[in-house]
Amino acid sequence: MIEDRLKAIRKKSKLNQRNFAKKLSTSYGTLQTYEQGKVKVPHPFLEILIKIFKININWLLTGQGEMFINDNEIKIENNNSSNEAIEDFKILEKKNQKAIHLEILKKLSEEGKI
Repeated sequence: MIEDRLKAIRKKSKLNQRNFAKKLSTSYGTLQTYEQGKVKVPHPFLEILIKIFKININWLLTGQGEMFINDNEIKIENNNSSNEAIEDFKILEKKNQKAIHLEILKKLSEEGKI
């Protein structure tokens, strides 16, 4: 379950709950409720967690694969179509950008690219 993997990330990072919460820009109490499974962990928090700790989204959601991703495995081609996609992405509302970003990370993970 996500709460167990959240604790595993914290422990692997050798942080206590207070420092882990601070690093993730949340409160100690909020982190406790996530780790105890009392409330569903919101997507924006997961996005921050993935970005800051370089977490494999597939592992985070399913427990399968490696916990961490390798920066060298993520590559973006610099061509016209990718530049157009980036420009289109930039004009979307923030909530849609976040949803698409999470979906991209999930697909990359499923394809074994992260």
